[in-house]
Amino acid sequence: QKVQASLEEAAIITGAGALRTLRDITLPVPGPSVLSAMILVFMSNISNYGAPSALGYHVSYHTLTTRIYEVLQDFSLQNNMEVAAALSMLLVAVAMLSLVGKECLLTGKGFAVVTGKAEQPTRTRLGILRLPITTLTCICGLMLSAAPFLSILATSLTRAYGLPFSAANFTLNNYHTVLFAMPAFGRAMRNSMFLAFSTGGSPSDMAFWPPIFA
Repeated sequence: QKVQASLEEAAIITGAGALRTLRDITLPVPGPSVLSAMILVFMSNISNYGAPSALGYHVSYHTLTTRIYEVLQDFSLQNNMEVAAALSMLLVAVAMLSLVGKECLLTGKGFAVVTGKAEQPTRTRLGILRLPITTLTCICGLMLSAAPFLSILATSLTRAYGLPFSAANFTLNNYHTVLFAMPAFGRAMRNSMFLAFSTGGSPSDMAFWPPIFA
């Protein structure tokens, strides 16, 4: 939600400093939208399997999703499917509690800023803090977005999982196996592309796709 620049200007004119304006105007206005986005990101991350598996599985650092996978693979456990379902319900419970908590926090706090003309956003000059804040923001962004993918890439290029990534442990045989020794790879790729495109299109668009599930 965009903050109306005149509100920030009014706060500054009345004597409020940058921090006071940030606390009383800039943060509260988009607060409900930011909180809703945070809840969605939280629910997406807590149900994620790929990143926790790539980063922590080899050091026995488990999350609910990796533990569910491990239980499903434990055939010595007679009720492994039921235990995995119980663990999955914990994820559902956390998601439901997150939604309920959001509703409780935002009850009676909805509002809208009405404006009839376009305005330029107010800029806050950081001065000597500009370079450190920019550097820290870039580092955090790269760590959060790139670290899981780099870990998966390194794992895909290793001969033995769990050993350090080095020249002696480097190999491309894993990609050769996927591309040339796994007949199911092509079908899996086609099915993934089909589902990705069909869920974003209309039912009429599906008429142009061949029957690939057979």
